[in-house]
Amino acid sequence: MLGTRLGSYRLLAKIGHGGMGEIFLAIHYGTVVTYRAVKRMHPHLCHDPKFEELFLREASILVELQPAHHPNLLQIYDIGSVGGVPYIAMEYVPGHTLREVCRAAAGRRRRPGETLIPVEHALEITLAVCAALEFLHTKIVAHRDLTPTNLLLTRHGSVKVLDFGIAKVEPHTCSFKGTLAYMSPEQVDHRSVDHRTDFYTLGMLLYKMLTGNRPPRFDRFRSPLPL
Repeated sequence: MLGTRLGSYRLLAKIGHGGMGEIFLAIHYGTVVTYRAVKRMHPHLCHDPKFEELFLREASILVELQPAHHPNLLQIYDIGSVGGVPYIAMEYVPGHTLREVCRAAAGRRRRPGETLIPVEHALEITLAVCAALEFLHTKIVAHRDLTPTNLLLTRHGSVKVLDFGIAKVEPHTCSFKGTLAYMSPEQVDHRSVDHRTDFYTLGMLLYKMLTGNRPPRFDRFRSPLPL
């Protein structure tokens, strides 16, 4: 797969993956040769309308947000399909996910009372995500899946919110989608969900950054839930 062409992009290295696709560092051969991050849907999911809908929904939402580009969201350059496999070409920003940052911090010895991530840095990350959420919510978009994996901390100190695969443009929805450990109570209980669920989840992320743990009350959700 690496080294092959995907439209006008040559895939160089795999830099990430998720439930619906893989992300590659790629070179774009245009007027100027540039680096891009290309998210390609898993080929074995392309014939499942449910997963294809989720992947294309992310693309459509991101395209709608582009005219008013926000610094805490990735810029989208291209959407296409090769051999029936859809892809999204995005801004490439070197960095680490919040999950990777938390794991690295957990590996060092902390003094009693010391937070996992310094309080000032944790608040900077939280405020940046708040800015992105404010922008999204004014566009009537709820992310619904904020997790440490979906926050990218760049080498220049900025924060990017990733993965809009289950975002919803509708103000109220009722469905069981998301990452269980970071779901709001209404998501877990199959109740109507709107933009406020994002702020609940952001509070959980702040808790994680400060303590290194998830809120303990979510231990009761480890058993299988009826879907």
